[in-house]
Amino acid sequence: MLAALTTLDKATIALVVVTGCPASLALVQLFAFNRSEARRTQPVAIAHRFKARDDFAKFAVHLTNEGTGTAFNVRFGVRLDGTEYAVGGGRGHRYVVAPGQRVPPGEGYLEVPVSHAPYALGKGWSSPAFMDRV
Repeated sequence: MLAALTTLDKATIALVVVTGCPASLALVQLFAFNRSEARRTQPVAIAHRFKARDDFAKFAVHLTNEGTGTAFNVRFGVRLDGTEYAVGGGRGHRYVVAPGQRVPPGEGYLEVPVSHAPYALGKGWSSPAFMDRV
């Protein structure tokens, strides 16, 4: 079947193959670039404990964004024995944190009041602070 092709047909097929390979490679690189660029611009919001729990069962916390993208609708606080205590009480306040920004600004902190129950039962331990982004 290949013998029935003319020289021009064979050259056309070779041209299609030679052109198609770099085009396919460029398409794969485009998808890889888009994926890595999306990851690079993601926010990295981190909740920090500012100081230890005080006698009134309040934790002092603050939030920073270490990523290069803005973090929208961030809720954070403390989790004790599976119970979440959000900054602002109840369902918590939501924050928008720009890259490199700190909540609250400056050297301040936000207080998270927690229940005394986990400590009264002797099971009081603090897992890492929780954060939700919606």
